[in-house]
Order: sequence, then C-alpha cells, then structure tokens
Amino acid sequence: MGRIKHGTWGVLILLAATATAAEISVLPSAGKSVGVVTADQPGKWLVMTVDRATFFFSFPTLQLFEGGKVCVWEGVSGVYGVVFDAEDGTRQTTNVVLGGTQTIPPPPPTPVPDGLWGLTKIAYDQSVKLALPADQVKAVAGNYKQIDVQITIGKITTVADAKVALKTANRASVPESDRPLWGQWDSQVTAVLAAHNAELTNSVRIVADAFQSISTGLNLSVDRE
Repeated sequence: MGRIKHGTWGVLILLAATATAAEISVLPSAGKSVGVVTADQPGKWLVMTVDRATFFFSFPTLQLFEGGKVCVWEGVSGVYGVVFDAEDGTRQTTNVVLGGTQTIPPPPPTPVPDGLWGLTKIAYDQSVKLALPADQVKAVAGNYKQIDVQITIGKITTVADAKVALKTANRASVPESDRPLWGQWDSQVTAVLAAHNAELTNSVRIVADAFQSISTGLNLSVDRE
C-alpha cells in the first residue's frame, strides 16, 4: 500500500536544467503558499479545493518529482483535498491546509431554546433588543433562579408568595431610573404568563419552571459573546 506524507513550505526553489543554462523558479508566488505531499512509491495525484462562498471547485497546477513520488503545488490559503492513486492499486487521501490557518468558517451559534411556553427565547430576545444593562440582567436572572430554587426546596409554597418575593428582589436589583426600560421587557414576559394564568395559579411547581426558563434566557443574553 502506498503511504503519503504532506507538509507546507514557505519557499521552494526549483532548479530546472536546460541545454543552455540553469533556470530558477521560485515558489510561492506573491500571496500564495506551497503544498508538498510525498509518497513511498510513484502514482497519480489529484488536488482540489473549494470556494466556500460559491462552492466552486478548483484544481491547482501540480508539479511531480521523483517519478511521481512527490507532488508540489501553490495556492491561496485554504484547505486542499489530496487523492493519491499508487502504482500498486491502493488509494490514499489527506487534507493539507495552506497559509497556516484553517479557513473553514466556525459553526453557527447554538440557537436559544424556547423554554417553557417560549419564555427563554422571549426573555433573551427582549433583553438583547432593549440592550438592558448586563449587571442588572444578571441580577434579575439570579432573582428568578432563586425563587425557582426556593420553590423546589419547599421554602416558597404558594404562587402569591413567589410573586411577592420576585417583585421585592427585582426592585432591589433595578434602579428606579431604569425601571421603565425593564417595564418594556416585563410586558412581553407578562403577556405569556397571563396567557397561562390558570396553569400557574393551580401549580407553584409550574411557576418555578417558568421562572427557570426566564432566568436562562436572561443569562444567555449577556453570555452570548
């Protein structure tokens, strides 16, 4: 089976002997890099890359040495796929990154979950839209989470007590001058809670779930960078 090795060289000087005089070719050209792949036996080579904006494939010009054991090409920075068909009938493939950096774009950010009744996403979207102060967002998110915990451990057992505790904590966390801005955020969240008032009234456990969803959305809005 053929075995291949690859690497990238910053500068490759090729000497081409002619009948008249030696000629010197210098790789890479300006703005390009050189890719080098070697094998332990002769064979045929295919090198390709893809423009990730247009999805067009391109095939650089290859230079082969040592009877086909060494493959050299130059190209712009990016990822190049290499296919080598050895003379013994085996095939090897590898990737070579030119330019020293991977050009594959990073994965898109993880989408914000909906949460209970979409509360996580609503809390997130409104916080980002209104550019709420990060320190206040963290504090209010902590308040919602704290009420969730107190319900879970049985310290708060009624919906009324949960509402009072949350209102008291949030008033302490948000300066009076910023409360109108928070009122815009709260109106969107309250609209969802009001639509599920019957369920919330009948179960303080659902209140905890709702508050946890809201807390998650707020925290994500300031941790998204």
